[in-house]
Amino acid sequence: MASAKSNLAGAESRLTQLKSDLADARSNEAAAESQLSAEQAKPAIPIPKPDPFNADNYRDAGVISSLSARVSNLKGQVSNLANSQVPAQETAVTQARTASDGAEKVLSNYAYIQAHPPEVTVKVTGVGLGWGGYSKDKVDIEIDVKNATSFIDQNGNLVAPSIGFQAYDSTYQKSESIFAQPNENLTGFVNMQFNYNKTGFESPAKLAKYLNSNQTLDSDYGGIDYDKLEYDCEKARSALVSQAFGGSDWTVSFAPSTRSSWNFAGDGSSSLGMDPMLSSLEFNGTNSDFAAKNISFRVHSIVGQCTIKATANFVTGFYACDNLSIEARSTPLRIIGTFIVGKMTIDPSAIKAGIQWSTIYYPQATRELRAAGVLESMSGRSCDAPKSPIWHPIPATQDVADRMKCNAISLRAKADPFQWTSVDPDCGLISGSSSNTSCKRRLIRFFVVEQSREGSK
Repeated sequence: MASAKSNLAGAESRLTQLKSDLADARSNEAAAESQLSAEQAKPAIPIPKPDPFNADNYRDAGVISSLSARVSNLKGQVSNLANSQVPAQETAVTQARTASDGAEKVLSNYAYIQAHPPEVTVKVTGVGLGWGGYSKDKVDIEIDVKNATSFIDQNGNLVAPSIGFQAYDSTYQKSESIFAQPNENLTGFVNMQFNYNKTGFESPAKLAKYLNSNQTLDSDYGGIDYDKLEYDCEKARSALVSQAFGGSDWTVSFAPSTRSSWNFAGDGSSSLGMDPMLSSLEFNGTNSDFAAKNISFRVHSIVGQCTIKATANFVTGFYACDNLSIEARSTPLRIIGTFIVGKMTIDPSAIKAGIQWSTIYYPQATRELRAAGVLESMSGRSCDAPKSPIWHPIPATQDVADRMKCNAISLRAKADPFQWTSVDPDCGLISGSSSNTSCKRRLIRFFVVEQSREGSK
């Protein structure tokens, strides 16, 4: 850009100089012609010469010859400048200005592309099925393009992009397709084309089989709707009498029956159908005293009234309570576990004394639960006793059992993972009166079995 502007400035300066030279040459030519005319207008020298004789008053052949030569030379200069050099330089200026304007446009386009780079957003969404859920072998592809005019090649020419897609077929065993004719439609391309005014793109309705090709992929798969076939098979299976954990619709929610699902953990006084399963539960010095080591990790759900007395200083477990009350106290309270409550009342003195509340996954919780006697090894050894490393290829059965029992993760086994702490679980009762448990077709939550969680010292 700087070079083009410099060339233009140099060409214009040269043209200005040539025009100045032309003006000077024409002025000199006019002066020389005037002098020549004046000299030619003088009379010839008479014979005999008059006396006194003044040569300046008479025609001088030498002067006339010299002026004639000067006039001829100046006419040549004027002609050369006017008919050759100035027009040629005007052409050079025009070319330099065109080059400068072109460079200016290129620079402007470059600045625009820098500020408005081409953007392509590809969104892959599931293909909804009329009977619920989404197709397992088809997807919808949405492509959003911004700043289409910024798609240019190295010469500044507009170039429409092509986007390739690679799918993966799980129907392979030992690197061989389980079908006689493997799926050849796993790779496809969206070969985009500019619209009529070159401001956007027209996307094809189907994927192309090859790059820059109009041949589309075959998505019919022989006319067999495998999604519908799978749905019909699953529906027939779920309709069998006494079918355990049959499939429910993807859109079903077990939230309306959450209370019924959670109302499962009472005690010896509870009976099926009671709501709440346990009327009251009290934490006091007989079951929640750290010094007395009388603490156990309990699961009760649902409890009508949960009360933490002043004599309790270490409470742990999983509980769902309609009401939770923390009574007046003057000593700190430690709670490790999960409470799901409808209403909660905390005496101001308890807040002032201090309440430290965390889940079983709090890094220090494992150490505290061991110290409280809640977590103990299966073998009776200390939980801090050396054990084989977690990555040992052939660990001792006793070590595995001790490691599990000494970690907070073992406490999760005390609650049913299908029911506990999930408002809308993967499996449950579609209605509170139903006794037939069903599961969603796609699991959302997973019960992960950990082997160890040694996160604190």
